[in-house]
Amino acid sequence: MIWTELLRTEQVYKMVGTESELPSHIKSQRLRYFGHLMTQHDNIEAGVMTALVKGVRNRGRPQISWIDNTIAWTGQSGSSLLGITRDRG
Repeated sequence: MIWTELLRTEQVYKMVGTESELPSHIKSQRLRYFGHLMTQHDNIEAGVMTALVKGVRNRGRPQISWIDNTIAWTGQSGSSLLGITRDRG
């Protein structure tokens, strides 16, 4: 390999034998922020996070919401997540 060769970041991590810590850090920060917003009652941000905003979307593929990502990362249902965040002590 020549030192001027362009490599993708994933290729460099694979060569070194490690993984990036950034995706797991981003997930943990987003989950903490989600928990923070859901513990507060009657706020606009919680409605936006759970996609309860009124209106009509454009045609095409549905956009992925915060709650969809959170459900995928934790493996919990949406109502279960909301119950967990609201019951925090």
